[in-house]
Amino acid sequence: MGYVIAMFYAASSIQSLSYYRQKLGNEVAGVAEDDWDGAASVFPDVHIASACLQKALRRADRKAAHGAGEILRIADNARLWRRLTVCVFEDFGLSDLGLTAEVTTAAASQDFRRLIGERRLLHHLINRLMEAPKDRRVDDLYVLAARLIDQPSYRDRLEQAEMARWVVPLIENAVGLARSCERPVPRRSFRALSLAQAVRALEAMDLADGGLFELCRTGLRVSNCLLPLLLPLVAQATTQAGGCGAPQKMALPLAPRLGGIPAYVLDGYTRLGRQVLDLLLGQERRLQDLLKASLPKDRPQICRQLLFFAEGGRCNCLLDDGLARALMVAAVVSGTHQLDQPSAFAAVALMGELLPQLHVLRAKAVGRLTSTLKEPLP
Repeated sequence: MGYVIAMFYAASSIQSLSYYRQKLGNEVAGVAEDDWDGAASVFPDVHIASACLQKALRRADRKAAHGAGEILRIADNARLWRRLTVCVFEDFGLSDLGLTAEVTTAAASQDFRRLIGERRLLHHLINRLMEAPKDRRVDDLYVLAARLIDQPSYRDRLEQAEMARWVVPLIENAVGLARSCERPVPRRSFRALSLAQAVRALEAMDLADGGLFELCRTGLRVSNCLLPLLLPLVAQATTQAGGCGAPQKMALPLAPRLGGIPAYVLDGYTRLGRQVLDLLLGQERRLQDLLKASLPKDRPQICRQLLFFAEGGRCNCLLDDGLARALMVAAVVSGTHQLDQPSAFAAVALMGELLPQLHVLRAKAVGRLTSTLKEPLP
């Protein structure tokens, strides 16, 4: 399978990673050792700390992001830098490719991090990410690819959907890359990346921009996920659609702290979050009525997607343009399986209405968890 990227988003012309490594080193040299907000949470495990880091970055929740980052730096350093690389491709995308390159080059070199001071470097990058607009189009495209990969008739469905008609070729390319570069993992909900195949696919794109090629290749190696391979496709489609839109401030639902942990961390992709969401589904009749046409086995996963769109994927400041909106709409409709577009967005709105009720269930679950922990992460 060959992909030729002949047109590029104008800002995708970037320097080599060595340039950004030197630039980052100069930036960090002027940062005070304690120029960050201290840890504000007590995390029961690294999985919840990792989820907190990503969602706090989306929301520019400074204390939560710095706290989770510091916990991961100490408890699971490799997970921290892998997660931060995933974050920058998934949640920032085209908003600042120079910043994406700085995060990626820092994550790729442990020696570099030690040389300039890993702690200062981490919190400097978190502060930079706090200030950057978010761009979710790469992740929305991946959600679509992962959902449609096993549906042979998906193209007909997309062409019938007015909102997705003009992004069908982009989605088709993403599905093709997912099929060729990922494989299912038995008894697990995720797919594993074949790094060698992904690099071959990147080489087949024949990128004219050497800096973009190096960024994506390094991003694949560090993150071990498909997102960096989708970035050139999104860059090209963004150029064809007229470029990135302006940053828009977004209204975010309130999220209380539960035992020091932001409530939004307990989503459907953490074990505790899944348990709480299942409780909500079991007791909330409106949610049951909304999903009655879906297969019982699909309902928990649909609820996880609804919660993600209503809360977990929300950003404080988002690039707003036609392509970004089209991919978001397509991802919401796809993630809710058989629901049509109006019903899918009504379902997301309902989940938003249920957040206060969900917070009550979360608080009880966190209380039970923390009472049984002998040594939570500090």
